[in-house]
Amino acid sequence: MATMRWLIGPVLLCVMPMLCSAQQTAAPQRLTLGNGLTVILEVNHKTDKVAIETFHRAGFQHEPQGKAHLAHVAEHMVCYCATASYGPRQGQMLLQQKGGMANAETLATFVHYDYTVPASELKLALQVAAERIGSIVFADNVLREEVPRVVQEMDFVQNNPQAGLLKFGLIGLSHVLRFGDAFVPVYAGPSKLTAADIEAFVKTHYRPCESILVVVGDFDPVNAQQLINIYFGSLPRSEPPPKTPVTITTDVDAKWDLRSDAIYLVYPKADPDEATRMALTLFGNYLQQSVWNDPGLKGMTKSRFCSNQLYPVGDLPFFVFAEAKQGVSLDSVEARLKQIVTGALTDFNPGTFAQIKMGLVYFLQSSVVQSGYAPPDVPFERMLGQEAINLGIKEILRDGAPPNEFLARLNALDYGTANQIIRSVLSPANEKKVRFRSDKR
Repeated sequence: MATMRWLIGPVLLCVMPMLCSAQQTAAPQRLTLGNGLTVILEVNHKTDKVAIETFHRAGFQHEPQGKAHLAHVAEHMVCYCATASYGPRQGQMLLQQKGGMANAETLATFVHYDYTVPASELKLALQVAAERIGSIVFADNVLREEVPRVVQEMDFVQNNPQAGLLKFGLIGLSHVLRFGDAFVPVYAGPSKLTAADIEAFVKTHYRPCESILVVVGDFDPVNAQQLINIYFGSLPRSEPPPKTPVTITTDVDAKWDLRSDAIYLVYPKADPDEATRMALTLFGNYLQQSVWNDPGLKGMTKSRFCSNQLYPVGDLPFFVFAEAKQGVSLDSVEARLKQIVTGALTDFNPGTFAQIKMGLVYFLQSSVVQSGYAPPDVPFERMLGQEAINLGIKEILRDGAPPNEFLARLNALDYGTANQIIRSVLSPANEKKVRFRSDKR
C-alpha cells in the first residue's frame, strides 16, 4: 500500500517557495502517555474532517536477518487482520463505509497508517487504530491474500518507467549493512514469511514507546484526549527493542532478485550525536537537488535519491542511491555520483548552509493547512492528511526532542561546525560502495 500525498516531494526539498512563505502557526499540543506513546493534537475547525496518523519505528531497517520485506508485509497484515472488535478487513471496510479513507506506507525507518474520517467518526477511527496494535490476530489466510498484493506493488514499480526502486531497494541495503548478506530476496521474500513472523515483528516494534499518534482537524481536544486514553492508554508499557547496528567495513558486491542494478554510496558513522545528524541531514537536503536534477545522472538512471529529512541520518547512515537504466553500467553511474557529491561538497558554503537551514526551520514551524497555499484540485481533506503526516515526520526528525529545544539547537548549529562534520563523514576514506546486481539476467 502507498500513501498518495501531494506534498511529499516538495516538503523534502526544504527550499520550495511555498514552504518558505508558509505562515507559522501555534505549536500543536504534544504529550506523552504513561506507556510512552507520543501524542500530537492540532485542532482545525476549517473542516468537518479529522486526519489521524499512527507512526511506528518499524521500517525496512528493523527487519531481522533472513526476513526480507517483512516490514511491508506486516503493514498489509495490520490493515486487514482481525482484531478484538472486527473480523478480517472489517475495520478497514467500516471506516470507508462511514465516509473515511484509510491507507498506509512503509519506509526505511518507519511505517505510518493514515485515516481521514468525518469528525463524528473520531471514536471509531481511534478504536480501529488502537486495536491494530493491541488485539490484532495474524492469520495465514490473510497472509496468503496479501502477499500477491505486495508482489503486485513491486511489479508496478519495476514495470513503470516513471517509478523507481528506492523504497524497495532500501530493503536490500538494510540487510547488507546490518547482516552482510550477499544476496537479498527482496522479490521472493514475502512468499517465505509466516503469520508467526509478522506477529513477532509487530510485537517487537509496534510498541507504544516506539509509536506516535497524530490527530489533526475538527475535534475537541479534551474529548480526544479522553478517547486516546481509553483506547491507547491501556496498551502495556515496554522498553524499546535493541537496535541492530550497521556493521559494513568494506565495499560490497551483492545480488538481489529485482530486475535493475543499483548502487549505494554509504558513509557510516557509529552512534552519531544530534549535531552530526542535523548537519548530515541538512547536507542531504542540499545534495538531493543535484542528485535529482543532474542531466548526466538523469540520463543514466531510472531513479536516484539520497539522505534527507524523510530518510534522516541516525540509525540509517548517510547514503546516495541510483538505479541504473537497462544497459547502463554501474561503473558509469558510480563515477557520476561521486562527481556530484564532490561538486556539492565544493559548492557548499555559508550562504547555501543558511538557506538550507532556513528551509528546514520553516518546515518544522509551518503548517500546510494554515499557509493559505492550495495546489489546484487538491481537496482540503488531503491537505489535512498531509499536515498529519508532516507532524509525524517532524517528530521522527527530532528523534523525540521537544520542538523548541530542537529548534534552538538547530539554529545554534553554525556553518563551521556543520562543514567540519560533513567533510569528515563524507570523506573518500569513509565511503563504502554497495552494488546490487540483478540475478534475473
